[in-house]
Amino acid sequence: MLCHVCSEGFRTKFILTRHLKEMHGEVLPITSSGVCPLCDVDVKNGDNILAHLEKAHQVTVESEKLYFKSIEDFEQWREHICIDSLNHFAKARGVDNVKDGQRMYLNCHYSGKQRDRGSGIRQRNSDRICKRGKVCPARLVVTCTSEGVEVIYYKTHVGHSNDVKCLRLTRTEKEQIANLLLNDIPHQKIIEEMRKSMPPSRRGAVKMQDLYNIRRDFNIDCAKVIMRTHDLSLDISKDMVHSIQPNIWKVTSNNGEYTVVFSTKAKCQGCHLLCWVCDVCVHQFSCTCNDNLVKGGFCEHIHACARLQKLKVFIETNAEPANGEDHIYCITQEIVPEEQKVENSTDSRYKLSFLLNASLGIISALDHEGCEKALPIVKKCIDDIMLLKRKQIAVEIERSDHNYSRPTESE
Repeated sequence: MLCHVCSEGFRTKFILTRHLKEMHGEVLPITSSGVCPLCDVDVKNGDNILAHLEKAHQVTVESEKLYFKSIEDFEQWREHICIDSLNHFAKARGVDNVKDGQRMYLNCHYSGKQRDRGSGIRQRNSDRICKRGKVCPARLVVTCTSEGVEVIYYKTHVGHSNDVKCLRLTRTEKEQIANLLLNDIPHQKIIEEMRKSMPPSRRGAVKMQDLYNIRRDFNIDCAKVIMRTHDLSLDISKDMVHSIQPNIWKVTSNNGEYTVVFSTKAKCQGCHLLCWVCDVCVHQFSCTCNDNLVKGGFCEHIHACARLQKLKVFIETNAEPANGEDHIYCITQEIVPEEQKVENSTDSRYKLSFLLNASLGIISALDHEGCEKALPIVKKCIDDIMLLKRKQIAVEIERSDHNYSRPTESE
């Protein structure tokens, strides 16, 4: 940043402002950080707006203090209030460090001024601008500690009405759209399906531009490439993957050449460059093949090693089990990592739970047509399980009636 008086350069705007004041006697006008939505008085921040509304306009802002066990529970509750109130709470600034935790402020998305992020060549559509240039008192003050999440919820909105054009999609809705985009569903059909599943008051929240933004933010095109390489990795059998050292594997190809795969770090939290079947991200492994070493892609060798490490049910086995019980035991032993095995690993309930988890992983890899074909199969399995449950209840009732009618020694 250059001084317009002496052309001296400065790193930050704060230093430039101080230089203009001390060296040239020039005082820049102070920009208003917050204006009352009812009388245009500068109120500086959120705490001042509460006192000003109550004193000058007799408006009491309703508040509530809530507690959550985890940040996931808080995010789920936040989605519910955004859907019910037709509003959205966005983070105002970075996270503040407080005693034994961190604190963040989430303001109503109508509050504040609109920032111009473009080049200014084209005029902005004023109908799509949500921020009114004034402060809305509704906000969330979130404090995260080791004991849980404390939230102060200021409920009262002042100075704006809910505009359908300004509605935003929730995180869950964005993930649903991302799954549809990944399955190559046409954009117009996605909009129609999402609007059918939404309440009438929120159907205007899905717009064509949202689909383009989700495709960009969720790296849908990269995710399709990852799923294609996952399909290629299914040709790599278990015998072609050899563990050299912990977190190092040698993958041999059909022509005798081999590559080396390294596990470099833990999975990134919230990473979109993820194989949903293998449950690993592209940053978690590295490989000596050209696809990964040169192009930085998610190669089929990484998929094969990830399946061998975490979900071995996807790796082909040479030996066929003798009967159904042995088959269930074999699959269960391959699904369960070594560190998770317990002495009572042959317990039927224990094996069944891991089989269900494996089934969910397989279903998540199916396309739309595959899910339609799998639906009657899953329904039949559920019906068979319910039939077993009814038979069990009937046996228990018969047994209890028999015990009740049996004469005692005193009789």
